[in-house]
Amino acid sequence: MTDLEFYLNWYDKEAERRTDLDNSLSIPIGLLTVTYGADFYLLVQYNFHCSSLLTNVFLVALIGVSFISSCITAFFLFDSYHHFFKGYTYKAFPFATELHKHKIDLVEYYQKYANSFPNTTGKEKFEEYLVLKLTEYLDRNAYINDKKSKAIHLAKGYILIAILSLVLAVVPFIINLFQK
Repeated sequence: MTDLEFYLNWYDKEAERRTDLDNSLSIPIGLLTVTYGADFYLLVQYNFHCSSLLTNVFLVALIGVSFISSCITAFFLFDSYHHFFKGYTYKAFPFATELHKHKIDLVEYYQKYANSFPNTTGKEKFEEYLVLKLTEYLDRNAYINDKKSKAIHLAKGYILIAILSLVLAVVPFIINLFQK
């Protein structure tokens, strides 16, 4: 395997990873919608007059934890998707016509000055150029993907906290339903 093949394979893997990261947002966004809806439903449907102050405070605290965790989740999901209006700028190859023209220019240059560059062809230099560009693009794209991955991981942790606090909040809510 040549350096070029190695880096092209890695570049393709990072492009796949980018797509996978973008596609992985749908479930956390769906869960986020459910948690916001459940927070609202529990607060609206709960009869605060039928339960003790301690039970009311417990329910509101759990819903508060769920709501705050959901807000933090939304923050990290937005960061992973759009990086707060800055966007994520992935590096990619120039247009094929530009690459082809650059290759032709290199081949012509090294043919023209073959005496000054023995045993060097424009094709070799073009491959060196591609490897150099690929490493630059890979550094940038892998950094962005790592940053997105970290934000998604944090979002999933906070959505789990939100769901767990909602599950706990259901206990006083159900007790309250039977006290009506």
